[in-house]
Amino acid sequence: MLEKLPRFPRYTSPLISTTHAIILVALSLIVFLVVAGSILITLDYRTRLRNVEQITRNSAIIYHDHIHLMMSAVEGAIRATINELHDNSDPNQLHDFLESVVGSYPTLRTMIVVDSEGVIVADSRPDELAVGIDVSDRQYIIVHQQQWLTSLYVDDPVMSRVDGAWSIPISTAIRDDSGNILYYIVASIEPLYFTGIFAGNNLPQSNHGFITNKRGVVLASIPFTENHISSEIVNYERYLVPQIERTYGHLFDDHPNYIIGYEVIQPYDILVIFGIHPNDFLQPFYMDAALVVVVVLILSGGISLTARYQLKKQTQLLDEVKERQRAEAALQ
Repeated sequence: MLEKLPRFPRYTSPLISTTHAIILVALSLIVFLVVAGSILITLDYRTRLRNVEQITRNSAIIYHDHIHLMMSAVEGAIRATINELHDNSDPNQLHDFLESVVGSYPTLRTMIVVDSEGVIVADSRPDELAVGIDVSDRQYIIVHQQQWLTSLYVDDPVMSRVDGAWSIPISTAIRDDSGNILYYIVASIEPLYFTGIFAGNNLPQSNHGFITNKRGVVLASIPFTENHISSEIVNYERYLVPQIERTYGHLFDDHPNYIIGYEVIQPYDILVIFGIHPNDFLQPFYMDAALVVVVVLILSGGISLTARYQLKKQTQLLDEVKERQRAEAALQ
């Protein structure tokens, strides 16, 4: 006699429904992890991008204030020299005055007074090496002959004919009541001076800074290199208007695309531009993204293994039920 087996339901829908539920829950969890990981990676990217934009913009704003103060000091020195020329135009006494002015303004490298013919008549250097040199071919002289400027003219960097050093000439012209030029006053700043200012503000190493005149010619850079002096920023016209949105651009033809922050320093028409290469912030982003992907893969793998185990158990149970149903059917 065969032992009578316990009776089982003749349908297996509940087991099949459980199997479907396991598959649905597993897939839902995996999709949730993938979506959550994607959102985290996107938020991380956007946060880092905003931080880089903020760094470049803040750097430009900080140095806008620094350079504006410096240019105001230069303008004050030039105005003091203009007043001195109105009171006393004797070259010997002018030298003493210029020497004292340069000594009072660490910003200044030299100051010279040039006559209407373009010849230097007074020099702030102790030995007055520049006196007698004809500078009528310099742009900082020619520009005042071509137009009547109401503000200081910031020329491209020039190499001194006295000592061969780079300097940034800033000039103005003194005119009589008829508009005829009587004298030119030229103050010179050393490009390295700007780097000294920048170095005191703990800029990120990846943050490249450039100061240019309104023609886009580089006056100084950080880190300082003479290779950039007198180079021209690519498409500099776009930086002459206030920045209102994220800006990307090539600063030089041989440079990669930078994330750029800039400020225009008025009334001197000087630009201060800072750029960070995207790779400098994307490298840590790639590490974070890789970590998120690994975590998602591990959790997804764990969910998949658990689901497979549960499905295997459900399959075994389903097979067992079917076998018992067949055995029961055979006894009837």
